[in-house]
Amino acid sequence: MGRSLCLSALVTLACTAPLLAADSATSLGQDGDGLEGLYASLKAGGQEAPEWLIHKLFPDAEIDDPDAPAGADRQGGTSPASAVVISGLPFSDTGSTSRQSGAQNAVSSTAFTTPTICAQVGAWAAGGARDRSYKIILNNPSSLTVDLCSSGYDTAVGIFADAGGTVGACVARDDDACGASYRSTITSCELPAGTYFIIVDGYSNSTGSYTLNVSTPCFDQGCPAGYDGAFEAEGNGMDSNGGCNMAEPAFETLPLDTPFCGTTWADGGTRDTDWYEVVLTASGTISATLQAGCVPMNLVLVDDLCPTPNQLASVSVAAGALGTMSSGCLASGTYRVVAVPQGTSGYPSTGFFHYGLEATTTVCFLPCDNPVNLVCGSVIDAPAPTANNFTAGSPSCTGYSHNGFDQEFKLAIAHECDVTLTMDNVGNLDAALLMRNDCLDANSCFVGADATVGGEPEVITTHLLPGIYFVIADFYNNNAGEAFTLTVNCSNEVLVDAQEQPVAFSLGQAVPNPFNPSTTISYSVAETAMASLMVYDLAGHAVATLVDGMVEAGSHSVVFDGSNLASGVYFYTLQSGASVQSQKMVLVK
Repeated sequence: MGRSLCLSALVTLACTAPLLAADSATSLGQDGDGLEGLYASLKAGGQEAPEWLIHKLFPDAEIDDPDAPAGADRQGGTSPASAVVISGLPFSDTGSTSRQSGAQNAVSSTAFTTPTICAQVGAWAAGGARDRSYKIILNNPSSLTVDLCSSGYDTAVGIFADAGGTVGACVARDDDACGASYRSTITSCELPAGTYFIIVDGYSNSTGSYTLNVSTPCFDQGCPAGYDGAFEAEGNGMDSNGGCNMAEPAFETLPLDTPFCGTTWADGGTRDTDWYEVVLTASGTISATLQAGCVPMNLVLVDDLCPTPNQLASVSVAAGALGTMSSGCLASGTYRVVAVPQGTSGYPSTGFFHYGLEATTTVCFLPCDNPVNLVCGSVIDAPAPTANNFTAGSPSCTGYSHNGFDQEFKLAIAHECDVTLTMDNVGNLDAALLMRNDCLDANSCFVGADATVGGEPEVITTHLLPGIYFVIADFYNNNAGEAFTLTVNCSNEVLVDAQEQPVAFSLGQAVPNPFNPSTTISYSVAETAMASLMVYDLAGHAVATLVDGMVEAGSHSVVFDGSNLASGVYFYTLQSGASVQSQKMVLVK
């Protein structure tokens, strides 16, 4: 991640300080005769710079009075008790420092830029040096950036650990990393939790003003708390579950109801997009929560249409934040959850950044997905439906908008007859009752009832031929529905002798549907012939053979037992000669 590690001789701490060659005269001027070159040469040799040279290069610096009492110009001491407390990050402060004669000049300049030997500058932290110190307490592992580049004169900066109540172990030290300005910065020093002291020092016998800025780049602490399950992890620079982005699409199975840890990265136009797959065996909703770490991320739900899937839900999650997305009611099928960095740069691929992810699914019903079966003589005590806003219409079918929150019923009529449907006990709410030939097709509605006074029963009386019909119960104007009773009465049945009744090729709905573990499938063939009735899963694999042979003309039924099959959607297909029909059924265990 662009951060190196170093160990102090006194404490085990991780840090890095930029090592720039600003201490050499050649970095400031090839001729070595310029003022900056002269100053750099003196500094590299640990020699005192003359006052005229300091004034020339640093006009705002003042010459220290060697007779001044120790600490006279100091705005903060080097002891823990006198340090300025940094209460939060980012932090900025202005101040001034001075160097007391003899405190620093004898130290070789190599000690200023070499972290492993920065503890040699013990005199820098001694009581006689008029430096300024700051105290910071890190409750968690963190990275620190300490910047003195905007100082008005020659300064150095270091980070020390508290050892036994004194500013002891040197963690990171820098001098002149800002270049020709003779100012310093420590970048991305990774530190364990603990107490640290940042010391600002003015070089040579000068004093002047400085500006200190302390910030913290994000420090990746691994899996977020609570997301320590089995986690997705890819090799450096890999994108093995890159989904639709890959020539051969690849997806990882999405663990459900399991908080787990993932990793991501991005670097210069390339980013790691993690694609997870979830299969809904029946209609349902998909919800997912992402806990971002150092990287701001997006969480997206898409369908299975590669290479250009349709977005179904999304949430943008800031670094360190928690975000949740949830879909509407989805049909059974395959879906993908994608976790992806918001940008393509700034997250180096030399390392990973962690995030936490948890997903759940819940059962829901799409319009006409699970109608209740009705026959003549049924009396159904129905639960209260969820409110649904539809436009008031006449007792015909005009103006009603049907959705998945209605109460839906499937009415099977075996013989031609008069049918009366009564929707009663609806309380004081305005209800409506509709009848359709096709549950989903509003244009197939052929009769409806809408009482003029709220709370009155809704009654439909109509003449029906044998077949399957759909009854829709709804409530007006977003009123939360109440439990109601639906009664089916049949009269004046027209019975036809079985020998005279024409029989057509047909495949009926499985009853019950959904089922567990068995259901009855009715079918008819127009003439005696070879016929087959097969059951298939969603992948098109045959899972059962119910009929395979000569079948007499007429109506038949067969029981399908799904005890040995998993819950899910199945299709059954009847074929005889050139005639083929298929229906869907759902096994729910």
